[in-house]
Amino acid sequence: DEILDWKQKSFGMLFNSGFVANQAVLKHLPGKNDLVLADRLIHHSIAQALLQCPAKFKRYSHLDMVELEVLLQKNYKKYDTIFVVTESVFSMDGDYPDLKKIVALKNKFPFILVLDEAHGTGVFGENGGGLAEEMNVLDEIDITVGTLGKALASMGAYVLANNPSIIDYLTNE
Repeated sequence: DEILDWKQKSFGMLFNSGFVANQAVLKHLPGKNDLVLADRLIHHSIAQALLQCPAKFKRYSHLDMVELEVLLQKNYKKYDTIFVVTESVFSMDGDYPDLKKIVALKNKFPFILVLDEAHGTGVFGENGGGLAEEMNVLDEIDITVGTLGKALASMGAYVLANNPSIIDYLTNE
């Protein structure tokens, strides 16, 4: 409940690691008629999950919002659902996407936004809630994945959403 309040989400579940949380979301939520667009430098746990999910996936150049928009424009009517996956803070370089631009794209081309806040939590935001809090877009993030390790110095991970169907589906998968 404390994590839900902190991250301003209504539903969630805990996992034993961030790797497993990313695997659960990305192996099981996208279906065979869906498309996943992922930043080229996504974490290994996300990349491995995408290799095992039934959806088609494409990687766009790192932090390239122009290329992401082109891919959305080209594909948004061809698939049942499009998922866009990014990290808030990329672990190798410490750089991060412009989440406001991604949200603007989401308003133009509807998609499910999955944000891995593993490296943004405790670093960004007035309350340490991460990059989504810092950029004031918490309400626009459909699925937040994060770890209780890193800045929180514990173990385990979480998946949060405002849609109960997402958490129910993961629970029963």
